[in-house]
Amino acid sequence: MSDYQMFETIVRDVEQITAQVKRFTLVSPTGAPLPGFSGGSHIIVQMQDGEQRYSNAYSLMSSPLDTTSWQIAVRLSRLPKAARVLCISRCDRAIP
Repeated sequence: MSDYQMFETIVRDVEQITAQVKRFTLVSPTGAPLPGFSGGSHIIVQMQDGEQRYSNAYSLMSSPLDTTSWQIAVRLSRLPKAARVLCISRCDRAIP
């Protein structure tokens, strides 16, 4: 049994860390605080492309004390091809 909750976020910042890794800063679309977390916590990111939904788990790498945003690092070569194209094409810059 799982006790996880879904939270909608938007991409505020994207930083190219290496040729294969991008850091994404996620925030609440309403500006509300995100839930706190402890070290070693993960989130499941879902991306929707029409009828196709992609999901993958990522470690939270931001400060657990900062509830204004969450940060994850995504290794692009590990995503399925369609999700990689979606991530690159739609997340190269922050969404206003």
